[in-house]
Amino acid sequence: MKRSDIIVFLFLAFAALSLIPRDVCAFTKIFEQANDRYRQGQYQEAILLYEQILNDGQASGALYYNLGNSYFKTGRVGMAILNYERARKYIPKDSDLRANYAFALSQVKKTSSTQNPPFIKRMLDSYHRQFSLDLIARIIFVLYACGLISAVVFMCSRWSSVITRVVLGLIAVLLVLHLITFFYKKDIEAGAAVMIGQEDALFEPQMKATKHFTLFDGTRVRIIEQREDWIKVQRLDGKMGWSRSLAVTKI
Repeated sequence: MKRSDIIVFLFLAFAALSLIPRDVCAFTKIFEQANDRYRQGQYQEAILLYEQILNDGQASGALYYNLGNSYFKTGRVGMAILNYERARKYIPKDSDLRANYAFALSQVKKTSSTQNPPFIKRMLDSYHRQFSLDLIARIIFVLYACGLISAVVFMCSRWSSVITRVVLGLIAVLLVLHLITFFYKKDIEAGAAVMIGQEDALFEPQMKATKHFTLFDGTRVRIIEQREDWIKVQRLDGKMGWSRSLAVTKI
């Protein structure tokens, strides 16, 4: 390699390094410090460092996952589930996240209700949890593109009408199913929340109202309505009640 080529290469390398935001390096350093605190068993210190990164506008699946682990180690199951839920938006298929999330949910006190959701809802819940909203959107785009390309190919080829209908029909069914899943997941995520601490759900948004049922720390709910310092929430079994807003944290 010529001397001039080496100089150009070094110049470009230094220029590329200068483009890396300093904030990213700082956040990486803090993240590593937080991980060290966690490994040393200093979970509260790790929480403070992870939260510092979030407060500075940085978020990732690994960050929320580690923060959830730290909260779980301190016995704050509700906060652990909240952060596991947030991590699932980034890394829904991570095996460690799934395992820890499932274990944390097993620690939440169960309600007395034994009502199961409808079969279709259970199927949709089971499927959409495997993917992030962005990934489902990409799948929809790919299916739509495949449908258009297949239609053009079949129009320009000698394939039989039966094969054409089968292929296009299959793509159409998959496209519709993923569109339903997309809007279903988007609707759920819009109001998804977790209870932080134990709270009584009341029939009306006022302290003197009659107790309807109890919401336990880590219970997943859906926000239906908000009135000043009160939030109407719905449990997974469909039961609804009013809770103080400070006890409900949106995912």
